Amino acid sequence: EGFPPLQDVLKGYLWKLTGNINAGNLLNVIVFALYVVAVHWLSRAPLIIIAAAIAAIPIIHVQLASGHVDNLSNLAFALALVASFAAATKPRRDPLLLFALATGGLAFAANVKLQFVFLSTLALPLVAVLFWAKYARRDERRRIVVYFAILVAGAAAIAWLPLRNAMLYANPLYPIEIDLFGYQLPGVIHTTDYGNPAYLRGYPQILKWLLSVSEFHAFDQRAVAYTIAQGDTPDTAM
Repeated sequence: EGFPPLQDVLKGYLWKLTGNINAGNLLNVIVFALYVVAVHWLSRAPLIIIAAAIAAIPIIHVQLASGHVDNLSNLAFALALVASFAAATKPRRDPLLLFALATGGLAFAANVKLQFVFLSTLALPLVAVLFWAKYARRDERRRIVVYFAILVAGAAAIAWLPLRNAMLYANPLYPIEIDLFGYQLPGVIHTTDYGNPAYLRGYPQILKWLLSVSEFHAFDQRAVAYTIAQGDTPDTAM
């Protein structure tokens, strides 16, 4: 309760359509394929090169064989960044379409993984200002109306869950317990539950993340070099 439901809804439909519960794992493959096609459409780079380059990232190809949530949210958020970058440089496509693509990516990510509610909330105003300053403000009135309609729809799609959680649980990021400026927002998942690895307990989460993506201790005393979840750092002692 409190977590974004989109992944479960989509997996449920795949199960219903195929009659096979394992079909839910195809969602990662489908989203990956859509991302590759979208990047090809934006950049005109060969499909095989895009697919091979992305799948070469160990955590990507490990997650492609699973139903893990990180791939879905990361690819959707990356699509928003790629579409915004394409619009900011030399757009080959309609800027309004690129804005819809970027906004849709942010909304999708926010409805898949709770952390992306925060990230998408920060990113949407920046993306909106980029498109407004570069294109929309000089466009015809009809397209300006469509621009604001996309913006409002994207904001609503991102904001509905934290607003619901705030009304029901007095915490927009419920079920995560949050300590903020001396106030404690209620939740059933505590940050202290994620204190591993032991040698980094008490260190800032950003440091743990940097060590994780830099493969710190990735090959020490671990049977499988790469795990399915981002943010995992081996428990080896220093």
